[in-house]
Amino acid sequence: MQTTNKRKPTDGLFEYIHSMGLDPTAMRRLGTRLIEVADREEPKRNYPKIPRNREVSKKTLDMVIGPMPKDFDWELETGKMWEEMAL
Repeated sequence: MQTTNKRKPTDGLFEYIHSMGLDPTAMRRLGTRLIEVADREEPKRNYPKIPRNREVSKKTLDMVIGPMPKDFDWELETGKMWEEMAL
């Protein structure tokens, strides 16, 4: 099976910037500036506001297995989860 490497529109721009011979500090500054502009121009996501006192629907309740065991330690278990994810 043969794979083809398609050039992305940014490849030419990257090659041009790289050919300018910028030092690492200048490249980092340019990268930071590009990220700042992209963050500003990225459309903001508007999530619906759900009131805290809203009752949970039956459909959602049906997806839940059941209540947590009485001796369940949330802090301990989430700590373990983050440790496992970091490995």
